Amino acid sequence: MFLIKIKENKKSRNVFKSDIVKPFNDEIEIIKVNDYEVWGYSEYAKYIMSKCRMKEETLKKRWEKYSKGYNFVIAVYKEDIKSYDIFSVPCFNEVMAYG
Repeated sequence: MFLIKIKENKKSRNVFKSDIVKPFNDEIEIIKVNDYEVWGYSEYAKYIMSKCRMKEETLKKRWEKYSKGYNFVIAVYKEDIKSYDIFSVPCFNEVMAYG
C-alpha cells in the first residue's frame, strides 16, 4: 500500500504536490482522499476489465497513457452516470486549479 503525504497549496490547489512514500512491495490499494480515490495499476486493471475485454499489452499501454509516469491515477465517481472518471496527476491538478 502507498502512503501519500498531502500538503494542499491554497494558491494552485495542487493536492498531490508532495512526497510519495513507497512501500516495499510497490503495490497500491485504494486510498480515498476527500471525494477522490487513488488507484494503483491492479485496481485500474480490474475496473477497465469490468467494462470491456482487451489484451494485456493494450491495457498496459492505456495505463502508461493515463498514469503519465506516476504509479497511480485518480478516480472520481460520478453519481449521475454511475461510473468513474479517471485522471492522471497533471490533468487532475489542472482541473482542480480551474474547476
